[in-house]
Amino acid sequence: MTEFFLAMGYGGLVLGSWLLGWIVPFSTELLMAGCLATGFSPWLILAGATFGATASGMTMYGIGRLGNIGWLAKLLRIKPETMARYDVKIRKNGAWMALLAWIPYGGEAISIAMGMAHTRVVPTLLLMTLGKTFRYLLMLLAITGVFSLV
Repeated sequence: MTEFFLAMGYGGLVLGSWLLGWIVPFSTELLMAGCLATGFSPWLILAGATFGATASGMTMYGIGRLGNIGWLAKLLRIKPETMARYDVKIRKNGAWMALLAWIPYGGEAISIAMGMAHTRVVPTLLLMTLGKTFRYLLMLLAITGVFSLV
């Protein structure tokens, strides 16, 4: 699957980061590692992965604003209990929860719950971008061997 996205260059990285965030069960980190191995610029990898993943999170946010919890849980295969748990936290913490939208398998539920709670769009977008940038920066540093995550 990585080869498919790599063949499209940086556009494939953005598209892959967007799709891999919610549709295709695959690791964005593997795509980033493939981009590095192919000679892509680390800074453009960071920008592309962050843009695609943030677009994915905001897509989930938009879907959350449109739907009800039962329909969304069935469509996106997220347990209603998971979304309800995040909903309580979001109502307490607001858009600040967007900093955690990068969490694998939980980030989608957080983004949907933020949409359902109608958190303000601009703070949600900015905080989500910040959280995802930090995650991908750490991943790039780990992939390049600057430091170890284990």
